[in-house]
Amino acid sequence: YPLAGANIVLKGTTTGTVSDTNGEFSINLYDSLETIVVSFVGFTTETIDCAGRSIVDVAMRVDPTQLAEIVITALGLEKERDKVGSSTVRIAGESVVKSGEPTLINGLSGKSSGLLISRTSGDPGSGSYIQIRGQGSISASVQPLIVVDGVPVYNSNIGSYGGGVVQQSRLNDLNPHDIESIEVVKGASASALWGTRAGNGVIVIKTKKGSGLANKLSVSYSGTYGVDRILARHPLQRTWGQGISGYYYTGVFSNGAGWPYSYGDKIANRSGEDDIVVSDPNDPDYIGYFLTSQGKKVYPIVETTFDPNAPPNGGKNSVATFDPYEALFDGGHTLDQSLSISGGSRDNSYYFSIADLNQEGLAKANSNYRRTSVRINSNRQFNDWIGIGSTLFFSKITSDRLQMGNNLSGIFLGGLRTSPDWDNEKGYEGYYVPPSGSFNPNHQLSYRNQIGMALNPGYDNPLWTMYNIKNESDVNRFIRTAQLDVNPLQWL
Repeated sequence: YPLAGANIVLKGTTTGTVSDTNGEFSINLYDSLETIVVSFVGFTTETIDCAGRSIVDVAMRVDPTQLAEIVITALGLEKERDKVGSSTVRIAGESVVKSGEPTLINGLSGKSSGLLISRTSGDPGSGSYIQIRGQGSISASVQPLIVVDGVPVYNSNIGSYGGGVVQQSRLNDLNPHDIESIEVVKGASASALWGTRAGNGVIVIKTKKGSGLANKLSVSYSGTYGVDRILARHPLQRTWGQGISGYYYTGVFSNGAGWPYSYGDKIANRSGEDDIVVSDPNDPDYIGYFLTSQGKKVYPIVETTFDPNAPPNGGKNSVATFDPYEALFDGGHTLDQSLSISGGSRDNSYYFSIADLNQEGLAKANSNYRRTSVRINSNRQFNDWIGIGSTLFFSKITSDRLQMGNNLSGIFLGGLRTSPDWDNEKGYEGYYVPPSGSFNPNHQLSYRNQIGMALNPGYDNPLWTMYNIKNESDVNRFIRTAQLDVNPLQWL
């Protein structure tokens, strides 16, 4: 029977036409363009050489793979979408790889309606919060169930709220290049397939199995190098120094802890000469000094007396200001490499891959993530109704994470609260030496602890946090599955 609306184009061009209600069409050929491509939804695409021919008869064959979309069921089996009875969205594995994201979770962002992916931290390899179809509970978790080749995988992110350190999700242990397809199952119907744990939806991940249809060996390599930069910087005032009510004041002589506010004297009105410090042990105001690990002595700067007739800057004469972003952050980079080998015969298929992801964060130190993984998938079909399959996956993940959020050691919080006229880089660790001359180790300099007098400075110097508080992890993970498929009756 005639097909109306079939697409006919000259191969390699966008020049074409469509068939009319009788299935007929007319197209002009050229000397170098004598091949046409005919396509129609639900039928196989036909390529026809028309050289020396004025009339061409085209027979289109039905393509059942286009008529019935395939989804993955709870048991990891392939079924036609119309027979499942739940709302699903299929995401191709290649679309996740093409997103450019080094981790699987973030690669899902924007790939399905109703699927929300929110990063929990800017640390490399950190997890993300996943939510399907909105917030369903105030206090309980609303993250979906995640199933990889029939094995549940958790997306929990310890420390993802408030202060502390955010650890990576175990879902990110997977290599995105190994993913064949992802099914996002929405709504309460998911519970009927996976139980109560699936009340918030399900994400079903199927890894590649290889194909023996062409009876050929396929080797694929992918390598990506990316550079990260800070997208936006919070604007910070650079006009007023540390202090209060237009006067330079640190509080170091009264309680040892620096004044927390930064609306002191105007920095531009200072002389620009050397700061006046209290360094004479015979001075009645002498309170000691800080000895940095590089051997430099840091003395307290003379404060203002709040006398309207005296200079409001006290002994603070320097007009230098410092950018916390420059002290804390540098350019990050990512190198992602993956090698896969697949093939087989009509009844056998295998897939092997090895991948390495090496990511350095934006922070200057101790912010990194490395994942090395190996996967072996194999399948054997004995006859029309029985077959077996197995998967073996190993990943080694090492990382180091930084303090974040609203805790007193968070590098961003400590950095942004620092007064613009305080340099966090001027020897942030060392000894506090009181007037008695004793050496007190493991003290730090910060804008609220200007000679390291207090063991607890209130807000840590962000550089001290970055270089001294390490949160290293080393994970070795194995996932092994075996599957027996028995289908004696086609209608089951």
